[in-house]
Amino acid sequence: MVVLGVFEWSGNNPLPPQMWLLPYFLPVHPGRMWCHCRMVYLPMSYIYGKRFVGPITPTVLSLRKELYSCPYQQIDWNRARNECKVLPPDPAMWRLKIAQGGSPWLKTTNNHVGRQVWEFDPNMGTAEEIAAVQKVRELFREHRFEMKHSADLLMRLQFAKDNPLEINLPNIKLEDHDDVTEEVVLTSVRRAISCYSTLQAHDGHWPGDFGGPMFLMPGLIIVLSVTGALNTVLSPEHQREIRRYLYNHQNKDGGWGLHIEGHSTMFGSALTYVSLRLLGEGPDDGDGAMQTARTWILDHGGATAITSWGKFWLSVLGVFEWYGNNPLPPEMWLLPYFLPVHPGRMWCHCRMVYLPMSYIYGKRFVGPITPTVLSLRKELYACPYQQIDWNRARNECAKEDLYYPHPLIQDIIWASLHKVVEPVLMHSPGSMLREKALHIVMQHIHYEDESTRYICIGPVNKGAFYYEQGSSSRYRTLYRCHTGAVSVQYGMGSFRCIECQDPSRISTSTKPVWCGARCTVRFGPVLNMLSCWIEDPNSEAFKLHLPRVYDYLWIAEDGMKMQGYNGSQLWDTAFTVQAIISTDLSEEYGPTLKRAHDYIKDSQVLEDCPGDLSFWHRHISKGGWTFCTADHGWPVSDCTAEGLMASVLLSKISPEIVGEPLCAGRIYDAVNVILSLMNRDGGFAAYELTRSYAWLEVSTCKCIFPCLQFLHGIFIFTYF
Repeated sequence: MVVLGVFEWSGNNPLPPQMWLLPYFLPVHPGRMWCHCRMVYLPMSYIYGKRFVGPITPTVLSLRKELYSCPYQQIDWNRARNECKVLPPDPAMWRLKIAQGGSPWLKTTNNHVGRQVWEFDPNMGTAEEIAAVQKVRELFREHRFEMKHSADLLMRLQFAKDNPLEINLPNIKLEDHDDVTEEVVLTSVRRAISCYSTLQAHDGHWPGDFGGPMFLMPGLIIVLSVTGALNTVLSPEHQREIRRYLYNHQNKDGGWGLHIEGHSTMFGSALTYVSLRLLGEGPDDGDGAMQTARTWILDHGGATAITSWGKFWLSVLGVFEWYGNNPLPPEMWLLPYFLPVHPGRMWCHCRMVYLPMSYIYGKRFVGPITPTVLSLRKELYACPYQQIDWNRARNECAKEDLYYPHPLIQDIIWASLHKVVEPVLMHSPGSMLREKALHIVMQHIHYEDESTRYICIGPVNKGAFYYEQGSSSRYRTLYRCHTGAVSVQYGMGSFRCIECQDPSRISTSTKPVWCGARCTVRFGPVLNMLSCWIEDPNSEAFKLHLPRVYDYLWIAEDGMKMQGYNGSQLWDTAFTVQAIISTDLSEEYGPTLKRAHDYIKDSQVLEDCPGDLSFWHRHISKGGWTFCTADHGWPVSDCTAEGLMASVLLSKISPEIVGEPLCAGRIYDAVNVILSLMNRDGGFAAYELTRSYAWLEVSTCKCIFPCLQFLHGIFIFTYF
């Protein structure tokens, strides 16, 4: 304003250039300022010293009249030096949105019922509401070492406004000598149900935090970083809340655990440190937290001592060499299924993680080597990066991370695969076998992606799927080209052969099955999205899957986390229904039960996955319930049992109160799914029948698939 001539230099606080003449040892020397401040102060002090004013044009004279409430000559410039209007905080808050799509790239079977996504709204929130949010964040920060779990206070603050609680029941507090009467119990139960009903979403389920594991977010950050989508998918507000969460759950010793309650591990510490660096934090930021974390990592052997999953992620980023990884051969998918080590016999969570990991390992993908990556190569290791013994690093593991020591046979098999088999498969003619294996792996990934509407079984392998033209929920006709490649007519769309690009040379097969063909198929985050991007960075599937990232993100007073599932919607709703009905107060809380009943009905899986289920290693789905939403598509035996029990209990209540009951056919389908999951020993499996053998858990399977035991432990923790 002064330079333009519509403000006087006497109305500015000094910017003396003489500061540059001071001795450097003085703390106020401009050379000690942060570089951005210093390089702004430098020319500003020169212009101030010159008291430069531009030409006084008619426009400038006019502005002198337009910008001030009194004549320009009467302004008190001395007072104006320190005058500044204090503005209230900008309205800006996070809001939980329920059962909304919001993107043309999202697929759904039930109009997104159960979907819960947090969005940042810059135009929402009063100053009081923003202050309340900030207060609960500060309280969590102050007590983060005593209480590491959040209480979903951001969601509760929102629901308190949207669903205000109107209750006229007394708040009864009993002393030790008071009698517990039926009236006291009923009053307390009514208060509890009334309060809990205000937390119900409009589609009938109860939203909530399903976080805890710390190893999920780093994978997402690394994938978004190497694909160049970090700042596109995660807004500055997302990134700020993720940083808040990671700092809030740093242990006192400077490291991070496998989960928020866990002791510091190399796996948690190194990957979380890397995540913060990729999110823009410097090596010495976080009020010393980054430096403390780096000290913990180096004091415990450096990142070469990270677990196998950590080695994998660091290799993708470019701060670890693939030569330092034990093999994850995709050729295992080419083995006959009758062999006990076929990946199709693995537990589904292990299988669906090993699937894209074997693809990425087979491709030896490494992301762009950026300045941050080069810096991390110096920060994470106790010796220069070029001097690391990667062969030794393959089996190196910090004692804090070592849940199961390697047996000798495991090291022998890995060494054989690494030093004998892998060199053969990496060069012709062995590379032809690898290409075939990678193709088969991609087929299975695509099937998983389409079957789950790009949500996938969990956040680690979450993926997507698309075709060149058209889309549908079922495959119609199989086409085969003269080259042997396969294309598919999918609903009303048709597809050309990708090898010869000639649609006229494709002949119709007489077998209308799902082929998993080599038509243009892609998939998305986290591991599946990366595999998709490796196959084709411009793939449409990458765009299709990006919106599904938000399904796994949840924000609370401790920050933004990545959940172990896309929620626990059905699980929580089914138990809540059973609890309310057990009180014999169903008529009083009919509207709550009716909404919950609608959600349960809308969340039942109504179709099996397409094609030959045995070929794709899938179990029947029709009639089951998932842990979360119908779009997820992976029914679980206990979730189906709880959904069925809630449905049966609701069917005994008048439809005028809770709505129409589930029809007999859908109840039959649910029972059929449960019975189909009974193993030979009489127990019930979770997702699919037991396909492997107990002896593999102590021998071959752990040797070949390093993620097996790890995943068993983690997902048992996550669920229960």
